[in-house]
Amino acid sequence: MSLPRTMRSWRKFTWVPPSTLTGYLDLLEHKDYIRRARSEQDGRSVMLALSDIGDDKRRACQAVMERVVDHLDSSLNGAGPRDEIRAALGQLNLALIAVQASIDPSS
Repeated sequence: MSLPRTMRSWRKFTWVPPSTLTGYLDLLEHKDYIRRARSEQDGRSVMLALSDIGDDKRRACQAVMERVVDHLDSSLNGAGPRDEIRAALGQLNLALIAVQASIDPSS
């Protein structure tokens, strides 16, 4: 299971209103992608963490995104804005890595 995060940190990260986020999290919990538990340090806080199934899904999604970026990069064989597009793909990859690190700093 991934490193637990608070509901508040997820709200800040996703910019989703609390009621909407709760609905999404209910669905993810129902599918066994996440686990919720009260914080041991502060019983008022709800901690969220990916379950093993959820972490498998995260890894699969990351692998797909890496393949998409690789495919787009390898298909840029013509002249024109190739360097700019490759730079943008590099930035997209860095953004994906940053998102993963913010969700689970241990990865």
